[in-house]
Amino acid sequence: MYLHEFQSKNILIKNKIKCPYGYILKDLSDLQNILDKIRTKKLILKAQIHSGGRKKSGGIKICNKTHSLVVKHITNIKQQAFLLNNKEFIKPNIILIEEFLPHKYEFYISISIDKSSNKILILTTKYGGIDVERKKKITKTLIDTDFQVHDYQIRSILDSLSLDINYFNILKKFIIKLVKLYTKKDLLLLEINPFTIKKKKIICLDAKFEFDDNAEYRHLDIISMRDETQINHIENEAKKYKLNYVKLDGKIGCIVNGAGLAMATIDLITSMSGTPANFLDVGGSIDAKNFMNAIKITLINKDVNVIFINIFGGIVRCDLIATSLINIHKELKINVPIVLRLEGNKSDQAIDMIKTSLPQIYISKNLSNTIKKAIKLSENNHAITKQ
Repeated sequence: MYLHEFQSKNILIKNKIKCPYGYILKDLSDLQNILDKIRTKKLILKAQIHSGGRKKSGGIKICNKTHSLVVKHITNIKQQAFLLNNKEFIKPNIILIEEFLPHKYEFYISISIDKSSNKILILTTKYGGIDVERKKKITKTLIDTDFQVHDYQIRSILDSLSLDINYFNILKKFIIKLVKLYTKKDLLLLEINPFTIKKKKIICLDAKFEFDDNAEYRHLDIISMRDETQINHIENEAKKYKLNYVKLDGKIGCIVNGAGLAMATIDLITSMSGTPANFLDVGGSIDAKNFMNAIKITLINKDVNVIFINIFGGIVRCDLIATSLINIHKELKINVPIVLRLEGNKSDQAIDMIKTSLPQIYISKNLSNTIKKAIKLSENNHAITKQ
């Protein structure tokens, strides 16, 4: 779950990390009151959306503190449609208005998990701001599982930012605070881009946090910050049914039991030049109701022109899946072909049931063959025929 910039900065401030003074604007009627509080002659306007590249897309503006000029820029920003992380376009309804702090240098720091070593990864560069990912001079620092940041690592980061030893202590305190915040709040990503230094004080000019949804039960305060308008509408619907759904860009709707098998299925489809439309894990103990909900959710995406169901029968019996699918066809009007791969507990009985009751469905135990069939159907976009 991503947080808005203003939400991330509020968390930073509560943890005694400095950010510019700012105010949230939802209605223009509150603008003058905010302008009266701004102490600088210039201010910065920022669209609050879960999207990267806001500055290049016109979502960030610097202007003088003149009411008419600010209104003009806010109107332009709110009329702009931005591409969200979930691949949908949206117009912002919240604007962050901050005091503009002139600065000479912009630095970058992020904290995430290095999956190859299972350690905390700190990335730093003296080239903060836009297009950081294209910069070559990015320093990687790995933090051990004791979460201790050592002095030699601080010195290395200091060098990467081209800062002299006089900044050692303030940088050390800053990084230690960020690492503690990252672990305490169960974040997947903590990104400060950029931060600057003024009068020996580090100030975070921008902030981006991604929260681990699996830790929801520990952070009800963060869950309350969720902005449903920033989440894909299909993903929102899937949450109501407690289904783990992520929208992708392809045409093959995927319904799989188990996250590992679901990821492997998507990888295989992609490796065979297919295009998955989603990740959907129905879990190991799926029942008829959840199975129907999974199909309904998959069909909300109008790009889906074939459904690929991959079930490995362990806890769940394949014959129960077959019975559910037969009943679903009686209740739902499914206008796209279905390709079904069943393997495991009671799979032979299930295959016989499907072939008898739903001969239009292509079914097999062979994963490679079923994926090839699904890809072919997605490319041709026609009704399935029995083979």
